[in-house]
Amino acid sequence: MLYTDVQYLPGDRTFYSQLLPVLEQEDIMPQIYNLLRHKGKLSQTPLDFQMKLQRRRETTMFQNMYVKRETEQVLRLFDRVGISAIWLKGTRFAERFFGDLGDRPTSDIDILVPRELSNEVISALLSIGYDGPHNDIPGHYHETFIKQTNDLHPLILEVHYNVIRTTDGDVNLKEFWEEAQIIESYQCIYELSINHTFYMACIHATRHWFESEKTRIDILQILNNKDFTVDLFEILNKSRRDDTLSLVCTVLSNLYELYPFLKGVQSLPHGLENNHFRTRFRSKVALNLAIIEGWPRKIQYLNRWLFPPAQEARLWIRRGRKEHVGFLQLYVLLYWQRLNKLISILTTADN
Repeated sequence: MLYTDVQYLPGDRTFYSQLLPVLEQEDIMPQIYNLLRHKGKLSQTPLDFQMKLQRRRETTMFQNMYVKRETEQVLRLFDRVGISAIWLKGTRFAERFFGDLGDRPTSDIDILVPRELSNEVISALLSIGYDGPHNDIPGHYHETFIKQTNDLHPLILEVHYNVIRTTDGDVNLKEFWEEAQIIESYQCIYELSINHTFYMACIHATRHWFESEKTRIDILQILNNKDFTVDLFEILNKSRRDDTLSLVCTVLSNLYELYPFLKGVQSLPHGLENNHFRTRFRSKVALNLAIIEGWPRKIQYLNRWLFPPAQEARLWIRRGRKEHVGFLQLYVLLYWQRLNKLISILTTADN
């Protein structure tokens, strides 16, 4: 609604009282405040609704100021010792695509570096108080570092060596580096091109089953920006080269179905409007099997899902608040979780 030229917003106060918990859960209160303000529609909402959005935006501003300061400390160190890096997402994304540091929440740091510089990266991060790497899963594309702070929550930094598992796609990172733009005041710190930023957002969306409103708004902010144009044809060509075509087609098809106004912004490439990509998936397994190209990769994914390494299995169990378990109990708990999830999906389907 806020991306279209709708003249009036709903006037029912109950609508806004029911909307607030949803916005808070999806972590998009500052984004909605930003959109309402720029569209001149903020005054059409109840005052208490405006105040809650504004307070959340102020909190986001202070949090992002801290994250930005910590990010810049890392990047200045990398720049000084000659480690080339691309600043992904985070506070840079908020300023670049939302216009202000407080308009999109972020809580961690994401940086892309060449894998051959991993030893230098680890040494540099350890020298400024980070601990890690943690959760070193075989075949994974990033490592996690943690810095303890005075806050209750430690600062998490993810060093990416790729943007997707090599078993799920074959993204040509050389193209990222060739088209990346140097960030002012740095010598070897970059940001992705507009096309590659959008491409990354599509990849990220599938990690959330394309159900995250925050991720959808990220994509809309890039695509619906009047200052630049996303070349969807070039993105499709790259995804074809990277074996991620089904992934990008699935995201674009569902995006244009959810937000018809996009057809007035930029036409969807021919062949994506009414096809099998426009599907709502009930599980992440079904989604991944649909977007991973080729049966060899699909079989690799299924094998990894059915028999994950212990480190990866423990990550799933931690989400269920069971951290310290033995090897056998670990997999019993994992499969029990998945069985309950399957029952929930089947029950929902029947209803």
